[in-house]
Amino acid sequence: MICQYNVLIQLRIIVQTIFPINSLIQINESSYYHITTSSYQQIMAPYFIDTTLRDGEQAPGVVFSLPEKIRIAALLDAAGVPEIEIGTPAMGDTEVHDIRTIIDMGFGFKTLSWCRATKQDIRCAKLAGTNGVHISFPVSTILM
Repeated sequence: MICQYNVLIQLRIIVQTIFPINSLIQINESSYYHITTSSYQQIMAPYFIDTTLRDGEQAPGVVFSLPEKIRIAALLDAAGVPEIEIGTPAMGDTEVHDIRTIIDMGFGFKTLSWCRATKQDIRCAKLAGTNGVHISFPVSTILM
């Protein structure tokens, strides 16, 4: 529960920093108006893509077990996050298995694989079964 509340609090702080809550008028689920002194400015509701399951493991010494990944996914789903970057299938069979396991649990979010700009990475993403991919285009050929 602590993680879920921290995420929600951080998101609220970010939104309040950009547009103070008392200056927003909600028109429908995806449209808000920001009150200015002279007029209304239409803004889109924020759309969040969480990268915790992929980017969170890039910190030194951090490796999530499958039960931890499932718990994180459940918290993100409960928080209403619409889309997550679920992992990097090119890391190997274990990662593909973990991704497929989470997808098969039927959470409400869309899933994305993180891929380098290579055919093999895209093939791995297809095997993992995610809804889409984020493709990285490094500026160095060493990283390809």
